Amino acid sequence: MPARDIEVSQSHSHDWSAVAVSAVGLIGIDIERWHPLANYRQLARHIMTDREVRMFEDIPRELSARKFLELWTRKEAVLKCVGHGLQQDPLTLHTGWDEQAVQFGGLHYYLHALPIRGELIGHVASHHPRKIIMRTLPSQFDVQLGQPDTT
Repeated sequence: MPARDIEVSQSHSHDWSAVAVSAVGLIGIDIERWHPLANYRQLARHIMTDREVRMFEDIPRELSARKFLELWTRKEAVLKCVGHGLQQDPLTLHTGWDEQAVQFGGLHYYLHALPIRGELIGHVASHHPRKIIMRTLPSQFDVQLGQPDTT
């Protein structure tokens, strides 16, 4: 069986962790735990393109903090997929909220909202428009490492 290159991306927010694995190309993941941000409107101007700022200003105030984090996770997932992470200025990337594919650096990236509810928001970015498969581990689990049983 030929060896495959496996791409891995990880993210964490507070007590939550997420890992994305791909055998078909680059991948990036970002999650954020939703919580009210006091200064998210000021932060918006540092991460959003002019077009995104105009769109953001039309979002009802009661939804805007969550929408800010949605956009943040979209951008960070793509930037992780590119391989730069937040070393790349998020202002250089337009993702908007509804686009399922974005172009950056001459390449297409496909965005998938993670099917999670409640306090978490997250996105996966990849070079392939395939659907994502999500697995959830129980909150309490043990990993035991050791030598394989050869008996």
